Amino acid sequence: MKHDVWKAGRGRRALSAVLAALAAMVWTGQAVAEEEPGEGKPFVWELRSETSSSYLMGSLHAAKPDIYPLHPAVYEAYDSVPVVVVEADVDKVNPARLAGMVLGRALNTSGKSLSERLSPEGLQALNGVARKHGFSLEYMSRFEPWYVAQLVTVMEMVQLGIDPEQGIERHLLRRGRDGKEVLELEGLETQLDFLAGFSEREQDLMLQYTLRDLDNIGSLMDEIAGAWKSGDPARLDTLLNGYLDDSEGLEEVFERLFTERNRTMAEKIRGYLATDRDYFIVVGAGHLVGEDGLLKTLAAEGFQLRQVEPVAVR
Repeated sequence: MKHDVWKAGRGRRALSAVLAALAAMVWTGQAVAEEEPGEGKPFVWELRSETSSSYLMGSLHAAKPDIYPLHPAVYEAYDSVPVVVVEADVDKVNPARLAGMVLGRALNTSGKSLSERLSPEGLQALNGVARKHGFSLEYMSRFEPWYVAQLVTVMEMVQLGIDPEQGIERHLLRRGRDGKEVLELEGLETQLDFLAGFSEREQDLMLQYTLRDLDNIGSLMDEIAGAWKSGDPARLDTLLNGYLDDSEGLEEVFERLFTERNRTMAEKIRGYLATDRDYFIVVGAGHLVGEDGLLKTLAAEGFQLRQVEPVAVR
């Protein structure tokens, strides 16, 4: 039985936030007045083991330019360590190879058109979005629903000034990559395989929810950026995860988007902290928060975490 995603439901907003972050991961490098730092703490934690003094930062994979400059404490921490760890180092993949990696997974191989897979409301919404951005439904139907969800999300974000090129990890790596070793927690191919690995049912749901709530993505991303700027993990947790009680069909999607990936990330981070090297680890902010987030997981395993305090601008 199909879920009626077009009825009012708070879960749509949570999925919109997640898909916006995932869209930024995939489209970084393909994306089409500075302010003073905010008053809150940076979204960065000191992360210590017996042998390593490292940092763990929650990133916005796409942002508006006015989020910069970051807190001076962020730059101070970043500059102090020799190894940077990101989810995926997109800059090391040339654009032609990146396009091939994406399209090799995104082309529709199911034999079903989007007209067959979407509800009438979804099809109408997709037609509207396609026309708005100069695409046809026939063009969209060349791709799997997971990719169409990414495509329409990133188009809306860029139109709102929320740019994957302004993502936190890209900003930091551009600030200073020389002399630093850059490691990956996942890698781009792993992330693409993850997105393409959703079942047909899950992909259809993701696209339906995305289309249903696309008009709200700007306000939601602003809320997320506000929680991030103020260094408020509890608020961010509510925004990302607090809507699932009213989001039929999304539980398994969120399990895979967050919980399963968090376990894999935590395992790798444990390995880093067992060495005598110091790391600056940057992952999507949503991976830090919640009961299964990295902050609680790593603290429960005995690692010392303390949120970094702002420092005065010199």
